[in-house]
Amino acid sequence: MACSPGEAAQKAEAVGFPVAMKVHSPDITHKSGVGGIALNLESAAAVAAQYGRMLDEVRSHEPNARIEGVLIERMVTKRAGRELMIGIRRDPCFGPVISLGSGGIWIEAYGRHRVSLPPLNEELARDLVDNAPVRHLLGRQRAFPAIDTDTLIQVLLRTSEIAEELPELASLEINPLIIDHIGAVAVDARATLRCDSPAPADPYAHLAITPYPKHLERAWNLKDGTPVKVRPIRPKDAEMEQAFVRNLSSRSRYLRFWSGMTELNRRMLAEFTKIDYNLKMTLVVTIGEGSNEQEIAVGQFNQTASGESCEFAIAVADAWQGKGLGSRLMRYLIEIAEQRGYRRIEGEVLSENRDMLGLMRALGFQTTYDPDDLSVRRVWKDLQPRPPTSQTC
Repeated sequence: MACSPGEAAQKAEAVGFPVAMKVHSPDITHKSGVGGIALNLESAAAVAAQYGRMLDEVRSHEPNARIEGVLIERMVTKRAGRELMIGIRRDPCFGPVISLGSGGIWIEAYGRHRVSLPPLNEELARDLVDNAPVRHLLGRQRAFPAIDTDTLIQVLLRTSEIAEELPELASLEINPLIIDHIGAVAVDARATLRCDSPAPADPYAHLAITPYPKHLERAWNLKDGTPVKVRPIRPKDAEMEQAFVRNLSSRSRYLRFWSGMTELNRRMLAEFTKIDYNLKMTLVVTIGEGSNEQEIAVGQFNQTASGESCEFAIAVADAWQGKGLGSRLMRYLIEIAEQRGYRRIEGEVLSENRDMLGLMRALGFQTTYDPDDLSVRRVWKDLQPRPPTSQTC
């Protein structure tokens, strides 16, 4: 930033010519509409002369605007570049909303944009790009090659992370984002904060959709020293979850699902893997990496209708039973339930499932017969709700 013609010339020499000059004012969002942008200034003399002319023109359009000086920036030239706008705004019903549309001087001309709710993943970000009003500008244009779509998707993913992690953000506008076949550069941006909003107890309470809770991922060593990973389930785990159920013995499947089913149907598979992390938590324990990742245990709880308790279920692959995995997974589910403020965790266990009933007693659960079905035991444990520990991502 520079606050005088001389300082502007000095800063421009330090940046290196050519430079861009932009008015610096908290009250002006679209600078080009009030004469607040000058491009391709190639000398200190041109910068110094432009300083006075720019401020005079801006004041003629916005006499009440607070003008704090100008910004001197390196001039970015992308011959095949397209100017886009990526923004975050707060909707009164849905919270943060991410938008993509035309940017620069064309933002007012086109005036249309596509919106999506965070959190974005690569599939959702690509859908946002493919359905944006400016999609016809992003492909090959005569002598100009198509833009680097993968870079645009990465920018959208990072923007989504900003929306997720900063509940105090009121708005963000990256305009223009100039992108070509090589990459992207943001040449202007503006953010506003909601400084009077208290810090929420739930860090994602401002979102309509809770993002993947990466802070719950853990690395464990079993009793025999075997390293395993524990993490919340993802929608893309559907195939792995199906394989886990198919590989259970008939008895293990019966004790878990109370039926002779051999695999999950499509509805059940969607319910198990595409979850609302606010109302449900499903943890998978895995070994291996990437395409070799294999599920060896799964535990979950669902919020009950009262909102004060949750109902759990747990299953361990036959080859991994007896290694303390079920106990450790159950303890972790209880810890998460307490952090979320539930006052009770409960469930139903077949009376013949003595191993599970023994685990429940060891963990301090109370048990009673179901008065309507003596083959079923009801189990429950009263919890001590406590605030979450610090999150590390």
